[in-house]
Amino acid sequence: MKKLIYSLLAAVCVLSSCVKDQEMLFDKSATVRLNEALANAQKVLTSATNGWVMHYYPEGDQIYGGFMHTMVFTESEVTVRSELFDGEYTSLYKMTRDYGPVLSFDTDNYAFHYFATPSGSIKNEYGESGLYQAYKGDFEFMILKATPEEVILKGKRTGNHIHMYPLAESPAQFIGKVDGMVEDLFVSSFSGTAGEADAMTLYLALGSRQATFKLTGDQYKDEEGNPLTVSSAYLYTPEGISFYKPVEVGPYTIDEMSYDGDSQTLSSASISLKGELPEGWHAYNDFIGTYTLKFNTDKEIADIEIKADAAGRSYIISGLSEAFYVAATYDLGLGRIHIQAQYVASAEQTGTGYQIMMAAHDNAAGKVNYTTGGMYGILDEAGNSIAWVQNGLWSGNKCTGFVLYNFTSSGSRASGSDANTSAPWIWKGLTGSQANRTPYWTSFDRQ
Repeated sequence: MKKLIYSLLAAVCVLSSCVKDQEMLFDKSATVRLNEALANAQKVLTSATNGWVMHYYPEGDQIYGGFMHTMVFTESEVTVRSELFDGEYTSLYKMTRDYGPVLSFDTDNYAFHYFATPSGSIKNEYGESGLYQAYKGDFEFMILKATPEEVILKGKRTGNHIHMYPLAESPAQFIGKVDGMVEDLFVSSFSGTAGEADAMTLYLALGSRQATFKLTGDQYKDEEGNPLTVSSAYLYTPEGISFYKPVEVGPYTIDEMSYDGDSQTLSSASISLKGELPEGWHAYNDFIGTYTLKFNTDKEIADIEIKADAAGRSYIISGLSEAFYVAATYDLGLGRIHIQAQYVASAEQTGTGYQIMMAAHDNAAGKVNYTTGGMYGILDEAGNSIAWVQNGLWSGNKCTGFVLYNFTSSGSRASGSDANTSAPWIWKGLTGSQANRTPYWTSFDRQ
């Protein structure tokens, strides 16, 4: 019995010791530690002489690639520059708490909220349209690390890890160098060697900023004989490109690559890849202008205008309808314009309870696609006509044109007689039951 009592007393002593050790380990309350973390993060952010560069990736799977922002912090304001826009934008920010320290850009800052805030690009009498759902970017971030050398954030919406580094030059100078690299690196296909003799290729989807590496040696092929293929999102740096996280391609780890514009070569450590422009490549500005759409053999819609939106990246197309605009992107690697299935108006804009979907249409098969289906526009050598071809992203079908449908707020197509849109949410100049359809696009001819 005495042995049992002694054993119990010993256990109590051990437990007591553990509790004391734990108390010593956390000698401050969670609230105090959190406040100290917030204070430290703000001190770090405001202490950088030239501010910070942020490697920003919107969307949880980084499908739009990454973008450079610079940020200069005061005690209450942040001034942002972005590679996508001219000038700088100042707004408030705050340090707050949510299961940890949080950096929140909770007041409107166009250069930053372009990726996060749902809004159209151009207004007309029916409201706004374009990419009104935005790009699913973050404006609130968990602070994972804050030192004078690096700040690491985690997007509350996407979960993306966002890295920030102190600037060694002014924000304007840094963004100017990034803009220069975006202009210089307009080659999409690269090939060369990795290591001593491994054959490697790289394709850059410059519009969506996605990189795809391939190792073609026999030792890297899969069971079906296909080359080893690895993809990653990337962004532009003053020196070349940097990846969302280090890319593991066989025995090679690639974090960033330097670009030599004179030789059109991307290199990293033992890797050297030389680029080539695809046939029929055209610059972003070559597509801007006024056109007539030819469709369905003998039908036309005139006075269509392709306008610049985010320079070098996207366009707004007016004139296809009296009620809405269409968003398009520029594929820098291919030198083509790209129109894809998209929402063109919200339920608030229509006032009908329905949002409007511009769906890709395979007229021959009688099928529609609401996501990847779309068309590439290829400009002729003289720059006078854009030929439309299917984009190849709609598995098993070909987009030949577009059709407008009413969609419910839950994202499903309206049923019965409510499925097709009606005036004014139709294509310009069309009437009757087919006014929501433009099958068999052939060309935009410059006026």
